[in-house]
Amino acid sequence: NSSLAGEIVSVTWVLPEGAKDPKYFKKDQKTGEYFDFVYKPSLGEGYQWDEENRTLTVYVRDNGQYDSNPVAGEVRDPGVITSSTSGSITGPSGSAGAARSGDLLQLRYVRSGF
Repeated sequence: NSSLAGEIVSVTWVLPEGAKDPKYFKKDQKTGEYFDFVYKPSLGEGYQWDEENRTLTVYVRDNGQYDSNPVAGEVRDPGVITSSTSGSITGPSGSAGAARSGDLLQLRYVRSGF
C-alpha cells in the first residue's frame, strides 16, 4: 500500500531463555557488509532488546536509508540475530521454524491498509 510509504515498520522475535546481549546485524545495501544496527532514537530505526520479555524488535522506515526494497509499502531488511546462546526463535507469525541464533534472516515486511 503506497499510502504507507515512509512509515516505520517493526518485527519482533521472542528469543530463547538465557539469550545474552543479542544484537541484530543488518546487511549494508551498498557494501554487502554487516553492521550492528543499534537503535537510533532520532531516526526511530534499529533494534531494541527487552530482556524482561526476551524480545528483540527491529524497526525500519519504509523507503528509508535502511530499507533494501524501493517499492512503497514494502520493506526488505536482510540481517542476522546474534547472541551468546542458541535455541528456537519464535517469529512474528508464531514460529520461525528451525531458526537458531546466528542464522541469516531475510525479512520482508508488507504493510496493507487498515
